[in-house]
Amino acid sequence: MASDVGAAKWGNKKRRGTDRNFLDSYLAEFMWRSKLNNRNPFETILKDIEEFWESHKA
Repeated sequence: MASDVGAAKWGNKKRRGTDRNFLDSYLAEFMWRSKLNNRNPFETILKDIEEFWESHKA
């Protein structure tokens, strides 16, 4: 976990222009993308959104 955060911070520093207001969002996206392996990001995010809403139905 600590190495993931360090890698994400380094990547954002490398690109410059990191907005500290969005750091939580950047870290969440970085961690999500690091678990993609070779899966299609678009298809995976749609599946993840569907699963999220299915689990939060009233």
